[in-house]
This record gives sequence, C-alpha cells and structure tokens, in this order.
Amino acid sequence: MKLTGGSSVSSRGDVMSTDSEITRVIGLYTKGAGAGDAASLDEAFHDNAYWFGAIGETNYALSKAEFTGMAVAQPGDTGSLVSRTISVNQVGDSATVVVEEDNYWGALSFTDTFQLNRISGVWKIVCKSFVHTGGSLPG
Repeated sequence: MKLTGGSSVSSRGDVMSTDSEITRVIGLYTKGAGAGDAASLDEAFHDNAYWFGAIGETNYALSKAEFTGMAVAQPGDTGSLVSRTISVNQVGDSATVVVEEDNYWGALSFTDTFQLNRISGVWKIVCKSFVHTGGSLPG
C-alpha cells in the first residue's frame, strides 16, 4: 500500500505535519482497512462511529463492528492500494480529513471524508462518509 501526502494547513493556518496525531489516526484507518487489521481499526474509530456512502445503487450505513467485520473478511489492499491525504482542517477538538483512495479491492476509487473528535485527550474517528469515484466491484 502506498501512502502519499504532506503537510496540510488547518483552518487557523497552523501547519500540521504528517506525523501529527490526527494523521496518525487516519493512517490507522488506512492500515486497518487495507490489511484487514481489526486492532488498527479499533484504535482509530470511536465505539459509536458510523460509515456512510454508496457504491452504485447499494447504500451503506455501517457500524464500527459491521465495517471492521467487512474489512477483516475482504481487506481493501490487493497490492496496489494508494491512499492520499488531501486536506486536514482542525478547529479545537474537532477535525475533518479528506482522503482519496485508488485501487481499493484492486479496482475502486473513493473520496473519504472523516470527522474526528478529541475525546478525553484522544483523537478518534467518529464518522466516515465516502463517495465512490470510479471502478466497479470485483467479480
């Protein structure tokens, strides 16, 4: 899996390095979803997090447990997954991160929007909304 990105600028103009806690949590998502790593997904997502989006005519509204089960059963990285952080915007204890993924399951492309909150000092993804931007589901 190839991760790309660089420094992003928050809404207040603060430069946030790629090793910031927010981007580390997004990296846990990328690793977890790509490799089917339940422990990484568990660390990244709040217990009450949800995933929303559609692929073709199929709409998805998945709980953390449902998404983790799907990721473990069908990891997204078949050897060519590329994930790019497009933007990171933070206001206090809230952040929004936009990520583009190509070659998910070898063929699909997505733009993901993650909402994160710092809860008791720990950043967690509380919601992932995705848009299917290309490719077809395999077989």
